[in-house]
Amino acid sequence: MSLTFRLRMIHYSITQRTGDSMKIGNIYRVCKKGTHRPCHFNNLVIVTGKAGQNTDDLGKYKVVVATNLKTGTEHHYFVEELEALCK
Repeated sequence: MSLTFRLRMIHYSITQRTGDSMKIGNIYRVCKKGTHRPCHFNNLVIVTGKAGQNTDDLGKYKVVVATNLKTGTEHHYFVEELEALCK
């Protein structure tokens, strides 16, 4: 099974929402440097959940939990650190 096929399976099998535009299962690219050590810049991540009560004044989640596809580990990311690749 190819990586692309597995990513598509994960993307379409998860449907919970984390906020207005970020859905669990969507694929994003880390677009900011210096967010983690080692740096995750340009790594692909899949959103796997929302992080606790980290919301702004409008009730949208500012922090999401995502699995980094390069490292295979789960991390917390601010929404503004991620750009959508697949919705």
